[in-house]
Amino acid sequence: MSHGKQCKQCKEIKPLEKFTKDKTMKDDYRNYCRLCERVRAAPTQRRYWLENKERLSKYSKVRTKLWRLKNKEEVKVKKKAYYEANIEIIKVKTKKYAEANKEKIRARQKIWVEENAERLKLYRHQHYMDNWGEFKRKQTIYRAKNKDKINERVKAYRNIPENKEHKKQIGKIYARKNIDSLADMYILQLLYKGQKYKDNKVPKELIEAKRMQLLIKREVKKLNKGEEL
Repeated sequence: MSHGKQCKQCKEIKPLEKFTKDKTMKDDYRNYCRLCERVRAAPTQRRYWLENKERLSKYSKVRTKLWRLKNKEEVKVKKKAYYEANIEIIKVKTKKYAEANKEKIRARQKIWVEENAERLKLYRHQHYMDNWGEFKRKQTIYRAKNKDKINERVKAYRNIPENKEHKKQIGKIYARKNIDSLADMYILQLLYKGQKYKDNKVPKELIEAKRMQLLIKREVKKLNKGEEL
């Protein structure tokens, strides 16, 4: 049995593994080597792609998306490796794209924010709660550095009667809502009064314990009122 075969296209004698198996052929191998087959098929494939571009693009995107979902960790590792290896090139390209597409990016961001308003609200709230001590520390530093500017701004705002009344009403509603629902912010304010947790994260277990204590107090108060009646 021959260990090689001549390709009809390039006329080269190549090992059989360079040919595609085909049982319809006498020697079980096609007449063109794999490389020449690809060259011969290229125009047809190109024409087929152009005729079905939209459908094939959609199918390709779906397959890619499914593969990414199934291989999240692998994708994450590859992305990180690529970013670290090309960080400077990526920065230049990103900056160039951002400068050339400011309006497009702004419009896209606006749509995303509108579509994910509730998700963003929850994320910001959780982020604030997780970093409450740090926010308070930065706020204190900012106020100390910009005391005069802040006072002028507050004074100008308070001089408008409508603002004064509006702020008063909003403050009452917000405070009542936090108290009634035993919101994390309300509990943190109670815990921070004269406590040593300043500038540190308050453990969630402590927040829950304080919330439970307040709930018990409220229930006892209700029971006592019921006995009085």
